[in-house]
Amino acid sequence: MSKQLEIDTPEKVYHLGNQVGILVVGFVFIVLGVFITPFSAGMGVLMIALYIFKNKLEAIRIFKNHSEIKLAPASSRWLIKDTDIKKASFEKNILTLDIREKGQRIIRKIPINAFSEDERKLIIKHYQDIEAENTSPST
Repeated sequence: MSKQLEIDTPEKVYHLGNQVGILVVGFVFIVLGVFITPFSAGMGVLMIALYIFKNKLEAIRIFKNHSEIKLAPASSRWLIKDTDIKKASFEKNILTLDIREKGQRIIRKIPINAFSEDERKLIIKHYQDIEAENTSPST
């Protein structure tokens, strides 16, 4: 009897907000590189590549019982179980998650201003709802 590989698909995926500024600066550097120094052109190409990677990055993936957060292309993905979230607070455009994992306290800070306004509200509500569910007394 063979085991079937079950792949979870996220219920919701949030991408980082459109960061056109990086793209514009990349093109400016390329133009400067053509007329002034080739080094600038190389920096421009790197900035355009960063723009492409950031636009395709699935920053927050929400599953049934957990979520995965990856805020930069070269960073590792944080796996956060819903049951481990003890507190979700929002101050100064930073969503702070207080997580208890295997007896250890872990603080995860998410710069929420990197998302669109509607997505910010949904993300904050999602984690605050989980906090309320985890802190409510069981009946």
